[in-house]
Amino acid sequence: MTIREGRWDCTSCGAQGLTPRDMTCTGCGAPRAEDVRFYLPEDAPEVTDEEELARARSGPDWQCGYCGAGNPADAGSCAQCSAPREDSPSREVRELRDDPASAAPPPPPEQPAPEAASGPAKKAGAVSALGVLGCLGLCCLLAVVGGLLRKPQQAVLEVQRVSWERSIPVQEQRPVVERGWTLPAGARLLGQSQEIKSHREVVDHYETRTRKKRVQVGTKKVVVGKRDLGNGYFEDIVEEKPVYETRDETYREPVMRREPVYATQYRYEVIRWKTVRNEVARGDDKAPRWPELRLGPKQREGPRREVYRLHLRGTGEQAGETYVYELPEAEWRHYEVGQRVDATVSGDEVESLRPLQVESN
Repeated sequence: MTIREGRWDCTSCGAQGLTPRDMTCTGCGAPRAEDVRFYLPEDAPEVTDEEELARARSGPDWQCGYCGAGNPADAGSCAQCSAPREDSPSREVRELRDDPASAAPPPPPEQPAPEAASGPAKKAGAVSALGVLGCLGLCCLLAVVGGLLRKPQQAVLEVQRVSWERSIPVQEQRPVVERGWTLPAGARLLGQSQEIKSHREVVDHYETRTRKKRVQVGTKKVVVGKRDLGNGYFEDIVEEKPVYETRDETYREPVMRREPVYATQYRYEVIRWKTVRNEVARGDDKAPRWPELRLGPKQREGPRREVYRLHLRGTGEQAGETYVYELPEAEWRHYEVGQRVDATVSGDEVESLRPLQVESN
């Protein structure tokens, strides 16, 4: 690996560019202090001299524990005070990695230039855009107006009349003809056929396509930083990086089609309960009742239905407005004709109501 010679600056007199071999400042004679940092100039030459290479690879310098002077790794005693090395600490070996964010990003792939629009096309596009904006504006206006009209508000309404309606469906067993994928129990089979029940995606054929693919074709040695050897010399940090090429790759792409899935469909006659009539009772009084029910052979009563309504008219600002409000029987019985109610009204609908509370003096 390539080794280059660094430099250091004297912290006593400010002399700059001192070499690793200078254990003392050539300007003021001060020993190289412990806090001195080695640095690598951009134009630092590569070390080729064998003796200097050996010194660079001998290890980091050590700082004398007595006087603080720097000494080469192979020195057994301090050149300044002659103290033995013993436990004197060595300088730190540091890795100075290049910042990957500083590397220039690869150029973006070329994109086909958009076709220049002709004059008439541009004009048509502008007119179309104005039309769309106009429609959007109108829709927004209508939405605002509609929201204001339907905004819930409190109103005092009067019960004009009450009404009720009760109904009972009469069901009868009758034969009906149906189709299905299974034959119900008790059904009489009338016929069967193969019909389309669903569809599935199947491969119709293959088409050859071409796509770009990055393929590793080898490796290359890349300098990714410097290693401060702790003695004024710097060594390149080299890593193997993959080398890629973009190649055209052909592949076969399946083209699908929808294929019908056939199954046996049955046509059959089966007995079902069918509603044949509705018995209804209704009135405008407070005495709701169920309609009289007469069942014939093979008939039964279906699910009963009951509806209770208050017919209301507006007062004050709502005078002339009429409303119909459905509610459960238990609540309906609490209201009488002529009674006033406090209601929440939205448009022409009553959302909720309650008896009007009369304040007592």
